[in-house]
Amino acid sequence: MSNVKLLILCLLLLVAPALSQPQPATEDEDLVIEEVFESLGEAVDPGEQYQYVLTFWCSPYPLEQGWAVQVTRRWNHLHPEKAVRLVGIPPDRLAEDVLREAIKKGETPDLTNHLFPSNVAEFAPALRRLDDFAGLMSHLSSRSGQGSEEAFRSADGGLYQLPWKGNPILLQYNTALFRRYGVEPPRTYGDLLKAAKDLQAREQVFMLAPDPADKFWRRYYDFYPLFVAASGGQSLLKPDGAANFDNAAGVAVMGFLKELYASGAAPRQELYADAADELVAFTSDKLATLLTGPWNIELTRDVGGEAEQFDFGPVPVPDDYPVDQPVFSYGNFRNFGIFKSCKNPELAAEFILFATSHESDLDLLRTTHELPFRQGLESDPQFVSALQLEPAHLSKFALQARWLKPVANVPHFNEVLKLISKEVVACAVEGKKSPEQAIHDAALATNRL
Repeated sequence: MSNVKLLILCLLLLVAPALSQPQPATEDEDLVIEEVFESLGEAVDPGEQYQYVLTFWCSPYPLEQGWAVQVTRRWNHLHPEKAVRLVGIPPDRLAEDVLREAIKKGETPDLTNHLFPSNVAEFAPALRRLDDFAGLMSHLSSRSGQGSEEAFRSADGGLYQLPWKGNPILLQYNTALFRRYGVEPPRTYGDLLKAAKDLQAREQVFMLAPDPADKFWRRYYDFYPLFVAASGGQSLLKPDGAANFDNAAGVAVMGFLKELYASGAAPRQELYADAADELVAFTSDKLATLLTGPWNIELTRDVGGEAEQFDFGPVPVPDDYPVDQPVFSYGNFRNFGIFKSCKNPELAAEFILFATSHESDLDLLRTTHELPFRQGLESDPQFVSALQLEPAHLSKFALQARWLKPVANVPHFNEVLKLISKEVVACAVEGKKSPEQAIHDAALATNRL
């Protein structure tokens, strides 16, 4: 396996909680999970010898573990009497499964920073309400904006997660290819389809490659960000879990995907074995655009793409979308949570304040090239300076960070994506249904869940 593919495998851990569903463990699977917990016995950063008061399970992604080491070392140096033991979730396991099994066995840590919003509804009985901590709530308002917590509340009105980071999804486009033929970066569906026609008249190139197979997790990178953009930042589901996509925005997205395939702008076959193959096609002018996150900046460079050969812009929107309105996008969030097993929750809340401070958020940007969920990234002088030193294009994601939508805080979100994925294949790829019928059928099935 190439180094690029290994790196991509690690980066896919960023979305891993979105991929797993609760499953009863067999006896053999249970033994494997026991081995995972044995491997958690060694801290990522043993550091000095402290009398640990809290245990913090951090993300499995190596660069994020590097950030956690920095933050925990700094905390322990300042507060040796309140030391935090840092433990890394194993990188070869779905973090969600590790957390789920810890809850099942009553072996949860004090806190973690790897909660995926759609899992919180399932995990909430084992989590503490963070809106019981006045300091956390005032910090969240000043850090992320007044009312920013509302998108993360559970159905019971409680807040069990504090948003830590959110990676926006944008349209990455091949600048060199566009400039060669005088094609403008697309803003709307019509722009993108016209650009595809202009490029395909001169080159053997696909415009976009949404996955034509029935793979629900790929909908995080086509249907879902397109819907968030088309709807002006609406959620796919209502607070009670019912469908919120049987509307003009949902039909527009399904119609756009259908037109992509019908016009030949997107391949009906799976041409790329993995994300690395897709990037090679992109940098070799065989694929003009991608829907992706900030991690693709470094990955594109790793497969030979120079910074001036590609750029990023907002997710395309329907042709009638107002020009003067902001374009929202899906934000791939990971969040902090405190477990009920924590015997010192006030101290855990204090550590979260420290880990999401201005200094710690700057460290996150510099260490991982990911974006803390903090307002003013594009105006705060220190963040502006840091963004100028980071890989080209990262500032585009910082601008988008003001308009993000997480996934719905319901346990059946992936089941909904499975239903939508089935209809994407039936309508857009195979042409067996109209967009209206496909969306309506997916909504009816969603409401039966």
